[in-house]
Amino acid sequence: LSARRVVTRREREGDNPFEIPERTRRAPSSYATITFMKELNDTPQTAKRRAREKRTVSQMIALYCMGNHDASARTERAVCGELVCPECAALDAYAALRTDRCRKMDVKTSCDECEHHCYKPEERERIRAVMRYAGPRMLKKHPLAAIRHLLGK
Repeated sequence: LSARRVVTRREREGDNPFEIPERTRRAPSSYATITFMKELNDTPQTAKRRAREKRTVSQMIALYCMGNHDASARTERAVCGELVCPECAALDAYAALRTDRCRKMDVKTSCDECEHHCYKPEERERIRAVMRYAGPRMLKKHPLAAIRHLLGK
């Protein structure tokens, strides 16, 4: 018997199972907003809210990283454009993806009040720790974003 390798359909068609899907790749925020707006059939108001929510959560993660991690470890950029460590960058990317895929963005005020939780339990705990730390500090660094986030608008 000769050892023959079985070729899967994905390999035959050129799909890489480890490749990041097109819609989750990083792109300029306006392009990403338009792309996801088409995908989710968002109204312009909901798309704007989704982009603002991503930016606010990203600012909170950057603030948390700045206060808890070493400056030399901050080598990657968050969605908001600030430098963060790789661990916080992964959380930021996860939070942005969850925000992009949120089905209740047009009606919800916060993720806590939503009946459908998008985050995995361990990621929820991490984002809670970030918000506990960054929430009060957001009033100094990003006061408008903090107030909008608290009001849920």
